[in-house]
Amino acid sequence: MYNIEITPEVASKLKKLKKRDMKSFHNVISKIKQIAIVVETNPDHCKNLKKPLSDFKRVHVNKGYVLIFLINKRSKIMVVVDYDHHDNIYDKNYRTFK
Repeated sequence: MYNIEITPEVASKLKKLKKRDMKSFHNVISKIKQIAIVVETNPDHCKNLKKPLSDFKRVHVNKGYVLIFLINKRSKIMVVVDYDHHDNIYDKNYRTFK
């Protein structure tokens, strides 16, 4: 299993989600763990974002929400970069994480 790192921004969102909706929180945590296990055997399993953000991958979680993450194959680390509603997530700039 890949080691999981969560950015402070995502940690804050997850903390708020846990207070508001425990079921959705568990869905997100389960999805993160599931991805960390799957990428062990297939690092290209999840869909990449379009250029110029093609280093980032995404997966849908809960209804209408998206999880953005990076995979470092050498050090076997998965960095969870963002979690937000589908309407908002693709307008953001993730170039600072490269």
